[in-house]
Parts: sequence; C-alpha cells; structure tokens
Amino acid sequence: MLMLLADARLPTGAHTQSAGLEPAMNAGLTIAQVPDLLTARFATVTAVEAGTAVVARHLTISCAPALLGDALVELDIAWQARTISPALREASAMAARGYLRLLGTLF
Repeated sequence: MLMLLADARLPTGAHTQSAGLEPAMNAGLTIAQVPDLLTARFATVTAVEAGTAVVARHLTISCAPALLGDALVELDIAWQARTISPALREASAMAARGYLRLLGTLF
C-alpha cells in the first residue's frame, strides 16, 4: 500500500522534471514542435518504461529471493541501454532514490 503512495502524485514524483522539454526548448524547439516531441516520447520512452516495469514486477513475483538482486541489476542495465539520454537516466535515478527515501520514511 505504501508503494501506491510513493508515486508520481507526491512532490518527489515525475512531475518535478520536464523529461527533456526545457532543454529542448532552450536548444531551439518551438511551441509548435512540442506535440511532435511528446508524440515521439510517448512512442519510445513510454514503451521502454512500461516494459521495464512489467519485467521488474514479473521478476519480483517469480524470481527466487537469492537471485532477485542480480536479475534486477541486469534489468537496470538493459533499461539504461534503451534510455539513450544521460539526463533522462540521471533524472530517473534521482526520482527512484527519492521514492525509496519517501517509502522508507512512510514505512
């Protein structure tokens, strides 16, 4: 139940960063091009994130506890390979650390 609370609806959530929109606009992206950027992100980033979440959930259910850590490390390596932007990888890692701190406090 606590994990449901530690999601994007809280101040540590995904809404705290723009996922590349601000840097793109600083680099010359126009307001008219924002829908194209979002469409591309939905077609790529969302699929990777959703797929990673599904695999992680499957691993936590089906993996022997002694093997779970290694399996999740391998999954993280695969996720990083599919998340090309270092800025997005770092933002995601920072959000994850925030979720874990919040969950630890709530628990």
